[in-house]
Amino acid sequence: MSQSQNPVKSSEVMLISDLLETIGFSDTGHRSPARKIIETAGYTNPRKINIATDKIKLIEAYVENNFRLVCSMACAAALDQKQMRPQLRVKSQKCEFCNGSKQNKLLAKMANDLSDNNLLELLVVGGSTQSANTLNRALKHCKINVKIIDGTKRTNLKTAKILCRSADVVVIWGATQLDHTVSQVFSAAADPAKKVPVARPGLNALANAVNIHLGSTKN
Repeated sequence: MSQSQNPVKSSEVMLISDLLETIGFSDTGHRSPARKIIETAGYTNPRKINIATDKIKLIEAYVENNFRLVCSMACAAALDQKQMRPQLRVKSQKCEFCNGSKQNKLLAKMANDLSDNNLLELLVVGGSTQSANTLNRALKHCKINVKIIDGTKRTNLKTAKILCRSADVVVIWGATQLDHTVSQVFSAAADPAKKVPVARPGLNALANAVNIHLGSTKN
């Protein structure tokens, strides 16, 4: 067999600790369980400190396919509740839910705190179509049911009261696509204890306002 027909083996190696950091385990406390996992899978053994670099993709794929990678309890709670994969803690940039996004972290905290308080019905009045789609997409796997009211279409007081009565939290999202008449109707219909006025656009503002409201209801 000619040399060109022989399989070429990688001669490059790296520290296993560096590999684990590369695939998301930057915290030293999270590397130990991650190392045991790749040892059990047969990619290395307890005696070794180095590993071939051509195993990086294989190990990364194995970890992603068999575990839920999350950076916090809130992000774990915001993921699909039906997922049976065990969790592993990683740096936020590798988190399956937030991917290092401040906005997604705030939404995860909001969803987790709503769930912890058994407030599962969230009514949002106003906001752009893009914001509504982003919110629905971010929270589609968690326990929170989100209903979004188009702020440009008038709703009578009777309908608004029915919608607010069935909601646990009612967000009145000002500074967005929200007509004054729609805002007035839902502000009048909502129980003050449920109502969360949001004065600024953006999901960061919405999540912050709900988180502050939930913090105040605990006191």
